[in-house]
Amino acid sequence: LTTEGEIFLPYAQQILDLYQNAKIMIEELATESTGAICIASIYSMGLYQLKPVMQHFLKKYPGINIQLEYRQNDKIYEMVRTNAIDFGLIALPQEKAGFTVKVFAYDQLVLVQSRKKPFFSKKHISLKELNGVKLVAWDPHTPTGRLIVDYLFSKEITPAIIKHSDNIETIKNAVEIGMGCSILPES
Repeated sequence: LTTEGEIFLPYAQQILDLYQNAKIMIEELATESTGAICIASIYSMGLYQLKPVMQHFLKKYPGINIQLEYRQNDKIYEMVRTNAIDFGLIALPQEKAGFTVKVFAYDQLVLVQSRKKPFFSKKHISLKELNGVKLVAWDPHTPTGRLIVDYLFSKEITPAIIKHSDNIETIKNAVEIGMGCSILPES
């Protein structure tokens, strides 16, 4: 470089750096997402599995407003069908005409009991040991409730169902105070 070129070079670098930084910032503004997403979820997914996903999403897209409602499976299908929500999170999704179904997460069902008033003293029990045991059950009209009832019936297991609910928090509270044990998603 000439003497003049050596003097000009750092200024030229600064001009190019400023131009690149301005271009990047303008592109980020142009691609920043804004708007609202309407979601309906069953209680168990919305309260436990969706929370970390929403936190990550909102951190990445702070301009998006998420509207979350809690509903039963059948109501969520109806809300999607009528475009009342953008998408729904349900248990045991079924392929239906006009719907696209994607699996969000898998979760095991586990037997739970109160620590204060346990029904079983050992960590692992056989299925037959559930015969006659007080069970706080999922409402049989929910997919999870139907699945559990059908499975227990197929194995000729008859627990003493003392309460039905479609709300996971209601079931957990009943178990916690010792009304019975239950079968809940592990998460």
